[in-house]
Amino acid sequence: MLKVFRDNLKNLAWILWAVIAVFILLVFVDFGTVNRRGSRLAPAASIGDNQVTWADFQRRYQLMENRYRSVYGKQFNADMARQLQLPRQAIEGLINDAVLLAEARKMGLSVTDREVRDTILSIPGIVDEQGRFIDEETYKRFATNNKYASPAEFEQTVRDDLLRQKLFDVLASNALVTDAETEQAYREEVERAAVRFVQVPRGTFAEAATATAEQLQSWYEQHQNELPLPEQRVAQYLLVDQALLRAQLEISDADLQAYYDAHPDEFRREEQVRARHILLRTDRRSADEASAELEQIKARIEGGEDFATVAEEVSEDPASAQQGGDLGYFGRGRMVPEFEQAAFDAQPGTIVGPVVSSFGAHLILVEDRQEAGEIPFEEAKATARNRVAAERIDQEATTLAESLRKQLEDASEGDPAEKMATLADENPSVRFATTQPFGQTDLVTGLGRVPAFAAAAFSLDEGELAEGVVDTPRGPAILRLSEVRAPRVPPLDEVEARVRREVEQEQQQTLAVERLAQAKARLDEGATLDDVAAELGVEVGESGEFGANDPIQGLGFDPELNQAALGAEVGDVLGPLPTAQGAALMEVTERTGFDPQVYAERRAEIRKRLEQERSDRLLSSLVQRRRQELGVSYDPQLIQEFDLAGPSAS
Repeated sequence: MLKVFRDNLKNLAWILWAVIAVFILLVFVDFGTVNRRGSRLAPAASIGDNQVTWADFQRRYQLMENRYRSVYGKQFNADMARQLQLPRQAIEGLINDAVLLAEARKMGLSVTDREVRDTILSIPGIVDEQGRFIDEETYKRFATNNKYASPAEFEQTVRDDLLRQKLFDVLASNALVTDAETEQAYREEVERAAVRFVQVPRGTFAEAATATAEQLQSWYEQHQNELPLPEQRVAQYLLVDQALLRAQLEISDADLQAYYDAHPDEFRREEQVRARHILLRTDRRSADEASAELEQIKARIEGGEDFATVAEEVSEDPASAQQGGDLGYFGRGRMVPEFEQAAFDAQPGTIVGPVVSSFGAHLILVEDRQEAGEIPFEEAKATARNRVAAERIDQEATTLAESLRKQLEDASEGDPAEKMATLADENPSVRFATTQPFGQTDLVTGLGRVPAFAAAAFSLDEGELAEGVVDTPRGPAILRLSEVRAPRVPPLDEVEARVRREVEQEQQQTLAVERLAQAKARLDEGATLDDVAAELGVEVGESGEFGANDPIQGLGFDPELNQAALGAEVGDVLGPLPTAQGAALMEVTERTGFDPQVYAERRAEIRKRLEQERSDRLLSSLVQRRRQELGVSYDPQLIQEFDLAGPSAS
């Protein structure tokens, strides 16, 4: 490959700028943060027959660290690297790269030497101003400075990147978007409506709805395709309830003091403030307009109104508005810089703002401040107790569960269920229970959704005891399969309660629609929506603005309601329309429609975005599927050294 660089190449076929950027960032970088372990024989990770070396991992980690440091500057430190989980990002990215390379080769894709050469010759520092290869020594030095063992290893990396790009191009070619899809996406983006409505809950007619035996039988016969039950299992289990075990656990103050002294880093707190805020978003108004509105809101609060009450009324932050704008305690680095600076500069009890950030304009009430430092032992005792208990309970619960299972296994005579019940009676932290019939993905009586429990139950024959203990959210369990139920359509008497509920809800819905049909006739006679609401004894609701895929405030999410409103004009009254609660009449008060001229200007941009999203989904699905098929394993030293705590397999 070195020989071809002696040729003068003035016209390059094409350039992969992403590859170029990677190598420019790595020039003359020293690996200071990641401990060099390139000589280790075991791979850092494996995916099927493919391996990720420690040298690959070190290079990727350093590249990511440099990128974040260039963005955050002096704010980037070891704590931020841990929060961003850079080691995990690095190793998972390399595993995904290996998956994609294997897939590209499986598809018969390849990269020519000329493509590799042209890409490398587009990297500054390897060619002079006339595009000529400088010399072999400079090239070797470039590869060495970028932590490659040889120019050949560097060239292989370039070849791999180009091969992955060809796979991306193939996926992109299969992610074409039609004109109809493009127009639909634009409509969903821009078409908006708002309505006033009256809604009659179907529960209003609960007493008038009565299902006869004939109606129950008729509904059952017409909906049998909705009723089949899959194969089900019934299990008996002993549960070592960790909550009960914890209540019996005795931990002395000396034990707590010992834990506190041995883990000083766990009992330090950073400087924190507690604040509330009121947010006005700036995606539908300017920052100046939002700030002016906040000045008026601030005057209300300074005039005596409660900040939390006002926040519930006007704040546009859905995550905190219902809590009166309360953000709790937070340290530095948790909020956007503008918000953080204002909050940490303020004294408790003061209102700051308006402060403009990327989210909008904020009014901030700082309620308290905690200085950084060691948490006193008395204040830390509850936390220490929880952690000591957690360490002990896991082991004690597992030990007890294994002992119980051994006793069941050794009991050769008598009824196994009676033996399980006896063991539970003898142990105050143990519970015995029999599940209701459950399918492989169903909730399990008393335990919730526990895939490991269901998987164990569906691997057994009737009467068998599961191997080992099964971990559940409440503690370890010993499981015995007591019954297998084949797939079936349950008889009417078994599902009568459900059928009756369905029939009576249909009757109530019909009555609600009929009542609103009478009300709509009043509108035709000249009555207003408010008049009709008063006669019905309900309030007029206001939806606010919504699009095709948004829930309608007060009515919930129902695509048919959205479609009806977006297909109408201002002033139209729609309905009666069935809703999740009953039936409604809607009066369209605002309507933003489709603009063909703007759509024509934006069509190419929207199509490109949709194709990229579709291509990304294809890529993500492909990687996930191949990872599951091939299996991923990690060097235990990698997990321990970088505290990965069991890297994700997805």
